[in-house]
Amino acid sequence: MKKILSFILLGLMCSIGNLWAETAILSMNMGTNGAQASSANSITGASGCAAEGFTIAITGNAEKSWSAGNGDITYSSVTYKTLKNSNGAQNTITCPSGKVATQIVFYATTNADSEGKLSEFDGNTCNDPVSSCKNYSNPTVITKALDNKASFTFTFSTKQVCFIAVVTYIDLHNKWCYHSL
Repeated sequence: MKKILSFILLGLMCSIGNLWAETAILSMNMGTNGAQASSANSITGASGCAAEGFTIAITGNAEKSWSAGNGDITYSSVTYKTLKNSNGAQNTITCPSGKVATQIVFYATTNADSEGKLSEFDGNTCNDPVSSCKNYSNPTVITKALDNKASFTFTFSTKQVCFIAVVTYIDLHNKWCYHSL
């Protein structure tokens, strides 16, 4: 009886396990303690920043580097310098060891007078418009679900897109319900 009750309690607690999900902010502020990162093809969040250990890389064109967008976006009362996407290049986000992403939210605007679009997400073609044009105070919000991915891809095309990304993730080392009974 005691073993059955333990199993039921564990099942109930695991079913609400997503309550322990955390978020990481990917932006040009991924340097040490949130300082602006230097331009590079691949940026990894440094210790003490909002995206510690997360990497964002331009994988569709290794000759391109991330650069700071033309404006800042405020998320949860904090202002972040945007990343400027290389038009049409596939990008890869990699979570730190032991962490998996469950969702990503892009806050995006183009640096042009016309729309851009999210054209690929995690290997699938999509057509999500980025209708905000040079409007950093009112960015387009695009939400995509992930099925516990340690790494995934995305591509913005049509126009250069400036964005921040909020990744919701689970730390498998701290999520006790992944352990066996």
